[in-house]
Amino acid sequence: MRRHPDRKKEIFFPIEIKPREFVSRALLGAFFADKGYRVYLGAKGPVNKAVLSKPERGGVYFYKGIRQKADTPSLLEKVDTFCVLDEEIGVAARYLNERLEQRVKGMDRVDKFFTISRYVADAVVRACPEAASKVSVTGWPKVDTWRPEMRHMFRRQAESYNQRFGEFVLFTSDFGVLSRARANHEIAHIKKIGFPDAYVSSYISGVDSTLADFDRFCDELRSYDALPDAPPLIVRPHPAEDREVWDQRLNGMRRVSVVYENEVSGWLQACRMLVHRGCTTAVQARVGGKPAFFWAPENTSPETGILPYEVSAKLGALSEILTHWADPSASMRDIAIPAYKLEMGEKLSSERIFDEVDSLGIVPTLPVQIRLRKRFSAKLKAIRRRIINSNTFRTRQVVDPLRARKLQDGFHAAELESYLVDAFPMGSYKVTQLAPDLILLEGGSS
Repeated sequence: MRRHPDRKKEIFFPIEIKPREFVSRALLGAFFADKGYRVYLGAKGPVNKAVLSKPERGGVYFYKGIRQKADTPSLLEKVDTFCVLDEEIGVAARYLNERLEQRVKGMDRVDKFFTISRYVADAVVRACPEAASKVSVTGWPKVDTWRPEMRHMFRRQAESYNQRFGEFVLFTSDFGVLSRARANHEIAHIKKIGFPDAYVSSYISGVDSTLADFDRFCDELRSYDALPDAPPLIVRPHPAEDREVWDQRLNGMRRVSVVYENEVSGWLQACRMLVHRGCTTAVQARVGGKPAFFWAPENTSPETGILPYEVSAKLGALSEILTHWADPSASMRDIAIPAYKLEMGEKLSSERIFDEVDSLGIVPTLPVQIRLRKRFSAKLKAIRRRIINSNTFRTRQVVDPLRARKLQDGFHAAELESYLVDAFPMGSYKVTQLAPDLILLEGGSS
C-alpha cells in the first residue's frame, strides 16, 4: 500500500449516463484538480463505494439530482457538502413545474443547487421557496463544451465521423418511448413514484402521441431513404431508448444509419445540419453555430414552449432537408437564444461552479484507499473489454442493454486523458484508474 499523500480537498462525481455527463464532468473536474483537489469520477456504484470507504468525513458529493435513495444518509455522513446540478431539468424539460414538485424533495440536505438558467432557477424557487438561498444560476459545464472556443475537444472525433459518412444530416432522437411495452413500463413507474394524477394523465396522453409520432417518423425515414439525392442521415438514439427497436424499424435502409457512439458533441461538430423534435442538442447546435431544424409536420404534437423549439427553423417533412441542404444556415439568421433561458457569460460555467463550491469551506482530508487487487481488477477488465470488442472475438460479446445505453464501454483513465489533452493542451494532470469504472484526477497546471 502506498503512503498517504498530504491532505487535500476532495470532490466526488458519480455519473449515471456517460454520454450525457462524462465530458462535462471531466471539464469541471479539471478545474477542481487544477486548484489542488482530488477528483474522483466514474460510474455511480464505484464512486459511491469510494465515498463510503473514506477514512474520515469531508469533501464534496456532486450529483445530478437530490437523491431519494435509501443509501443517501450514509453517503452524506461521509462528506461535508452536497451539491446538485440537475441535468434532467434543462432547456428541453417538459412539464417543468410538475416535475420539480418531485425533484426538489429533500432540498434541506442540499448545500448548492446549480441551474442552467434564470428561467429554471425561478421555477425551482416557486416549487421550493426555502431553496432561494441555495439556488445559483451558473449555467452548466455541458454548455461550456458547446462553445466555439471548445471545439478542439471533439475535433478528432468529428474528423473520424466525416471520414466514415462524409457530409451528413444528424437526427438526435428524444422519443424516449418506442414501443407499447416500454410505454406501459414507464407509466407503471411514474404511478409508483407518486406523481399527481393530473401529471400521470398528461404523461399517458403524451406517450400515446409520442408513439404515433415515432411511427410517422419511421415512415418518413423510409420515404427519405428512397430519394435518389438524399444525403446520408445518422439517427442517434436517446440514451433511454431501446436501440434494437431502431435497428428493426430501419432495417434495409441505405442512406439512413443508426449510430450510438460517444457523446453527441463530436457528431454535432461533424454534421452539416441537425434535425430534432425538441431535444437539448438543438440549443447545443445553435451555441456551436450549427443549423437546427425542428421536425414538426402536420398532425404531430410538438412541444412549442421549450427553448429547442424557439431556436430552430421548422421542418414540415424530412424530404424538405433537400431544400435546405445547399445553405442550411440561411434559415437561422433571425433566430437568437434568449439569455433568460440559457446562462452563458464570458466566464465558463465550470469556473463559476468551482468558485461557489470552494467558497463553502471544503475541509482537506486523507485520500480514499483502494485495495491493490481492485486496481489490478480494473486493468484486467480494461484488457478484457479490448479483447471482446475486437473483430476476432466480437461474436463472444455479451452486452447488458441498460449498461450499454447508460455507460457505453465504461470509464477509463486513457479516455479521460484524451479529453484533457484536447481541452487543456498546456495542462499537466495525473490520471489514475483506481478500480473498474473509477478514475482519480489530480494535479494540473496552466
